[in-house]
Amino acid sequence: MNSLAGKSRRKNVRFASIKLSATHFSHLSILIILSVREQKRKWEEEKEMAKIQKKLDAETKKQKSEEEAIKQRATEGRDWTVSIALPGSIVDNAQSDELKTYLAGQVS
Repeated sequence: MNSLAGKSRRKNVRFASIKLSATHFSHLSILIILSVREQKRKWEEEKEMAKIQKKLDAETKKQKSEEEAIKQRATEGRDWTVSIALPGSIVDNAQSDELKTYLAGQVS
């Protein structure tokens, strides 16, 4: 068994000790450089996409808060009211509640 293990080691050593010519080495280094540049471009794109997503999330959150504020104002009513005093004899002369309301609106 030891002799087989020794032979397999020699094969691995042969494959590991491949000699590269200057042109092969330069091609290999160019491929590595291009790979690194491509990875850097991907990281930059991901970073830019994260910024854009963050802005969109902030705008969406702002829009939702504005919509909630509008809904809250619609359900709660006004923050102010106007009160007037009308003589009871004038209001009593109106024939229905709708006419009384209309009369008070016209006076104000």
